[in-house]
Amino acid sequence: MKGTKRSTVVTMSAIVIAAFSLISSFGLLGISNSVKGMSVKEKEKWNVSIDEVSNLATDNETVEVIKEPEFKNFNANYGVKFGNVGSSQFEFLIKNEGNTDALVSDVVITGLEEYGNYIKTEFVNLNVGDVIEKESFICVKVITNCHTQLYDYNLVEQDIVLDNIGIDIKLEKVE
Repeated sequence: MKGTKRSTVVTMSAIVIAAFSLISSFGLLGISNSVKGMSVKEKEKWNVSIDEVSNLATDNETVEVIKEPEFKNFNANYGVKFGNVGSSQFEFLIKNEGNTDALVSDVVITGLEEYGNYIKTEFVNLNVGDVIEKESFICVKVITNCHTQLYDYNLVEQDIVLDNIGIDIKLEKVE
């Protein structure tokens, strides 16, 4: 009888262990299926830069390039001398090689304060509020126009020398 009792205990223990294993494996399968359905968020990468800055071009011989455009981060400086009505322009790329969109939150132009009635700088393809999508780029054109000739008190034409025009582009991550 001792042998029967012992074999019954061993059999019952084996059944309990098998049932527990079976229940655990179904539970683990359910968890792994739900994990497969969940997305893993990619680590945020911010990689926005200025690239391929062109030389400053002018539209006539009375407009002279004093200083070619030079970028440091998102700040540019350049210089132009206007001897008469005319314009200058250059282009550059803003590349977003990250995995998050970039918002143009502000664009500030400096160095024109003294000649505000004569000079206008405009941007083609760049406005505050624009979004530069992840893994893309935009080509920006900067045009500086002198639309009125400057004269001194004796009505002699004056050159307008802008040797330090500054552009400051501010970008933010789009949440």
